[in-house]
Amino acid sequence: MNGSNSPSNDSLYRSLIEGSVQGILIHANGVVRFANQAVAKLAGIEHVDTMIGQSIWPFICVDDRPLVARYAQARAEGRAVPTRYDLRIVRQDGTVRWVDCVVTMITWEGEPMMMAAVVDVTDRKQAEAHLQASEERFRLLADNIKEAFIIVDVPTGRALYLSRVWEEIWGRRVEEAYANPRLWFEAIDADDQSSVASAEQRLFEGHAAATQAFRVHRPDGSMCWARARMFPVRNDCGEVYRLVGLIEDITSVRHTEQQLRQALKMDAIGRLAGGIAHDFNNLLVVMGGYADLIAEALDPANPLRKDVDEIRAAAKSATGLTQQLLAFSRRQILQPQVLDLNQALRRVERLLRRVIGEHIALAMQLGTPLARVHVDPGQLEQIIVNLAVNARDAMPTGGRLTIETADIELDATYVAQHPGASVGPHVMIAVSDTGAGIDEATKQRLFEPFFTTKAVGHGTGLGLSTVYGIVKQSHGSIFVYSEVHKGSTFKIFLPVSTTLLVEESSVACAGRRHLAGSGSETVLVVEDQLEVRRLIVDTLQRHQYRVVAAANGFEAVELARDRHLAFDLLLTDVVLPGSSGRDIARQVVASRPIVRVLYMSGYTDEAIVHHGILDAGLAFLQKPFTAEALLTKIRDVLEATEPPPW
Repeated sequence: MNGSNSPSNDSLYRSLIEGSVQGILIHANGVVRFANQAVAKLAGIEHVDTMIGQSIWPFICVDDRPLVARYAQARAEGRAVPTRYDLRIVRQDGTVRWVDCVVTMITWEGEPMMMAAVVDVTDRKQAEAHLQASEERFRLLADNIKEAFIIVDVPTGRALYLSRVWEEIWGRRVEEAYANPRLWFEAIDADDQSSVASAEQRLFEGHAAATQAFRVHRPDGSMCWARARMFPVRNDCGEVYRLVGLIEDITSVRHTEQQLRQALKMDAIGRLAGGIAHDFNNLLVVMGGYADLIAEALDPANPLRKDVDEIRAAAKSATGLTQQLLAFSRRQILQPQVLDLNQALRRVERLLRRVIGEHIALAMQLGTPLARVHVDPGQLEQIIVNLAVNARDAMPTGGRLTIETADIELDATYVAQHPGASVGPHVMIAVSDTGAGIDEATKQRLFEPFFTTKAVGHGTGLGLSTVYGIVKQSHGSIFVYSEVHKGSTFKIFLPVSTTLLVEESSVACAGRRHLAGSGSETVLVVEDQLEVRRLIVDTLQRHQYRVVAAANGFEAVELARDRHLAFDLLLTDVVLPGSSGRDIARQVVASRPIVRVLYMSGYTDEAIVHHGILDAGLAFLQKPFTAEALLTKIRDVLEATEPPPW
């Protein structure tokens, strides 16, 4: 509009403006000089003429007036300002509407004026507000679930949205992923990239949802396991144009699964090892026993005596191996006592100093006060010595061995992450070294029998498996923490005992020891293995005992019922076909109350052993045994003031 226009053109322009659905308002210094009907309708005014001569400011929302005034001042000073912006106007009834406003400087009737073209965009603003609120709710939800939520644009492969949990898994800022669309893939372990790429391609091609587990390497050098569940999204044409998914950190789950698989594997190996050791024990009883009898019969100067001694030594070594296998398989028989671990460790300290050598410093950090535990003292010593020997071998040029004790409460969280542990109060024994450390692959096999990293001839591979079995059979748990070149720590957790501590003096005096010798009593021997039974009979008869033998429980009970047959001692194996040594003893003692009972076994059995622990007071002989051990134990039982319980 220009003052030089002809009246006909002016009338034409006025007609066009007045009839426009777009609101047009012209003002000079904030005073309305012209307004069309569309503006009046927008402002809720019935007669547009009433707007002429009024100030524009009452029509503008109070909160938006500073913005409009600032722009007006800038235009008056010739500075560049936006010509289009949104603002709110106040209708005559007090309601507020949003308008899209385009401002232009014009000359009208010879004066500089400002023309504003406005369009009602309230519905659009409300839709945007709803969308923003919806997006905010989505973002709040996505950022507060434990999984990372992602949206990927299929045509470009770019991430459209990544929740903040993504940063925790990848260890990178989401802004980096937005800038580099393949950053997420580059961080995946090289061995997993192929399967991840294949799954991604299948999703791009429209296949069903996919779940994929993979390893992610973070910039700080750490690695985590992630599991992604991805879903294709199709457009109206049925084409996949988006991928949405959830990714969670499953590192702890993987760790727990790995530990559980390891525990199941160890249990299976243990059952196999225990069965083999049981059978070998019976063979060793025969081999070692007859070698003892031959040696006893030979003159010390006889040249054959040396050969027999070699056989006896080999049998003794084999016995040690089977005992270690039984320890690993939790099939050995324990005779636990309530112990103060600190006292027990102080007693073994001198032995440890000899074992590890002068090039290794030994530090004992024993926590006080310390709760009591229920454990076999001999087996405890074996645990500590085995761990110390391993630590010594890991520090060939010297180092530091630290043994620490402390009261520890294991909670449900720890137990969930460490299969095999149990909730409750425990006493911890930690054995730490500053040696070479253990890599992850070795840690997975560390407690397996016959597994060793030592050179041939420098270990049987049964040391740690023995430790594992003893700890487990004592209702404890053991875990190793190690890094290559940073040393290792073995932590053993033994449950706290509620039984009162037994004075060592009373334990030491409980029973009398006798040298092996002859006897005149009658012994009823019950053993199903023919070779073992023959050996026991031969040994006892050579030492003047009278012997009656039975191959099973039925024969033994029948012999006990024979009133013409007298015997003083029942020597029975614990594990027998069709019955147990405890059942046989119960029936025999029922008819002969004064008969004393001695059990023998190389294997645990619930008849006299519960969870590997010998019932209190029972007379027991561990297989394999020597002739001397057999004869000594028999004299112990026969000459005891009070007969042992059966």
